Amino acid sequence: NCWYINKDTVKEIGYESITHHIWEEQKKTIPAKYLGEPLIHFKMKDGQCSYDITKDGSSCQFLTFLINASNFTWRKSPEEIEEAEENENRIHLLSKLCAIGYMAMEAKDNNVARAVIGMDGKQSEVGESNGRSGKSLIDIFSDQFIWNDVQENTKLVFIDDVLQNFNFEFLFPVITGDWTINYKGGRRITIPFAKSAKIYIPTNHAIRGNGSSFKDRQWLIAFSDFYNDVHKPLDDFGCLFFSEWDYDQWNLTWNLLANCIQLYLEFGVIQAPGERLEQRKLRQEITEPLISWADEYFSDPAHLNTRL
Repeated sequence: NCWYINKDTVKEIGYESITHHIWEEQKKTIPAKYLGEPLIHFKMKDGQCSYDITKDGSSCQFLTFLINASNFTWRKSPEEIEEAEENENRIHLLSKLCAIGYMAMEAKDNNVARAVIGMDGKQSEVGESNGRSGKSLIDIFSDQFIWNDVQENTKLVFIDDVLQNFNFEFLFPVITGDWTINYKGGRRITIPFAKSAKIYIPTNHAIRGNGSSFKDRQWLIAFSDFYNDVHKPLDDFGCLFFSEWDYDQWNLTWNLLANCIQLYLEFGVIQAPGERLEQRKLRQEITEPLISWADEYFSDPAHLNTRL
């Protein structure tokens, strides 16, 4: 069967009920059972975010992982954490869940045409990579066959670990318009906007570019350093995600994905709280040599309020 999802309900229906065409590989030949209610419920009022998690939600490893990855106050003791910081953590989580719902939906809306950008939210030196991956993209857009692996049935394009000088503007046409692809061998096709893929970009750096043209094409989500070189999801959950999950964890994850789609339909685009990401972007634009010099120079009180 398949699931019919709207903002308020999830219904299990048969494939005979589908009136539009789908690709054969979109049918997952695995068992799944809807658990009857969302795993997590959110409320937003006047900038204040709250949520309740069901018993099933507390058992979902992927949801717990996302909660931890949205926790920017984990180094503080409970009494040190302010309510505004807790609220920011909750908005970070909602931002991720809505973005997952957006990427899971095949439907596209011209008013919400964005690339989802997963950023490292930890404040650290520019150029320092807080991720574990050493992969880079070096001038990928000089390759005329860069989209050679994108097909008509491709639903998500994943551009991994981009560098500081990543040319995001190059993606403007494929984010908001039709997607033209040159294949090796001379074939060329154009996939219309309504059927083209969505884009996800993880990065340890701030994406360069200012102005509404950039902001309107980006959905920023931020990850804390709760998981890092010395603390991995395996330490918390005792298994490798996806490859070592049993039926129960997979079923909880399918339920979470349905939940994410409902949250996106309810709340729309929820950007990650911006101050942390803006500081990271400013640090990148100022550059580390200037920051290093200024930290030392202005540590001398004699240099304050004097002409330089």
